[in-house]
Amino acid sequence: MRPPSLRFTSLFTPLLTPLLTPLKSLLLPAVCPRCHEAAGPLLCAACRAEVLTWANVCAWCAGAKRSTDERCPHCDDLGLTHLDRVATVAAYDGAMRDLITFAKAFGSPAAVRAAAALMPDKAPVVFIGVTAVVPVPPNPGRRHGPHLGTALARTVAQTWHVPFCRALRLTRLTAEQHRLSPTQRAENVQGLFAARFSLKKPMPERVLLIDDLLTTGATLSAAAGALRAVGVRQVSALCLARTPHYGRDVAAEIMVI
Repeated sequence: MRPPSLRFTSLFTPLLTPLLTPLKSLLLPAVCPRCHEAAGPLLCAACRAEVLTWANVCAWCAGAKRSTDERCPHCDDLGLTHLDRVATVAAYDGAMRDLITFAKAFGSPAAVRAAAALMPDKAPVVFIGVTAVVPVPPNPGRRHGPHLGTALARTVAQTWHVPFCRALRLTRLTAEQHRLSPTQRAENVQGLFAARFSLKKPMPERVLLIDDLLTTGATLSAAAGALRAVGVRQVSALCLARTPHYGRDVAAEIMVI
């Protein structure tokens, strides 16, 4: 049987960790926000080497494929609804999974900054010509700390010299997507977004949506649909990470960046 002091620590650790992690980022010298050992403030070389990407991806939805000749198991080569093109930076595995967890679940500002630094500093060819960078808005009931998706969007807007635009708002509160099945995810975000626009500031014609994690694409499709409904002509998306297809072997599909 564990001593009372250890039982007390185990009981309160889940409650204290989200509060102490951001505090450590402020009080301690800059360290890698993933391993918390090597020098920071961004990912150290060892952790950066563990950021992985898919070896073969769908050109339309960024889903992982076993070969370039395989039809996409995510979208059947049809892409995601309302979206012209989708791309991601890395696979949701290894160091990237840890970094996103620290950024979202623990609200770590250092992890958010390190994740934002992984976004491409120049627009890929498929995104040249976008006229606005739009973040998928956060749920008001989300956990504490800086919003990862908004930080990613601001970084892209600044480095690509494209206007940052909060063109979307939420119409209601929803259940957390990661707890739902693919069908439930689509139902959960149906009608969730509405576009912000005015006669003084019309909607941009070519929008790049930014989000942190792409799983089924339901959230991105719902956000893109809201923009299309008010006349946005072209909507693409860039996400920090993409999860593997349900039930697939991750190890067979990833490679080191």
